[in-house]
Amino acid sequence: MTKMSVTEPEDDEEAVIEELVSWLKNEGFAPGIKDYSAVIGYAGTPIIIDVAWPDGLQEGFTEPVALMINEEPGDIYRVNAVGYRVFTRADDLKNYVCTKYGAGPE
Repeated sequence: MTKMSVTEPEDDEEAVIEELVSWLKNEGFAPGIKDYSAVIGYAGTPIIIDVAWPDGLQEGFTEPVALMINEEPGDIYRVNAVGYRVFTRADDLKNYVCTKYGAGPE
C-alpha cells in the first residue's frame, strides 16, 4: 500500500495551506506545524515540509502526516520512508481525513 499521492501543482500554495489548516482546526484536528524541518538519516540534510503533523492529526493517536506541495520526488520519498503518510495535494489530504476520520465535507 502506497502512502503518497500523485503530485499536482497548487495555484497559490500559501492560500491552500492556510485554508487546509483552518479546515482541520474547525474539524477538531491538530493544526500542524508549517515549514517543519525534518532531519532524516544519520547525517541528513533537513527537509522542509510545508505542513507536518509529526504526532498525527489526532496527536498521539494517529500516524505522522505531511503535506508537501511542489517538492522534489526524492524528498517526498525520504519523508514517506520514515513513516509519514505524505500528501502532495491539500484536497487529497482532506479526502483522506473525511474518509478515515469521518470529518465533514468542505
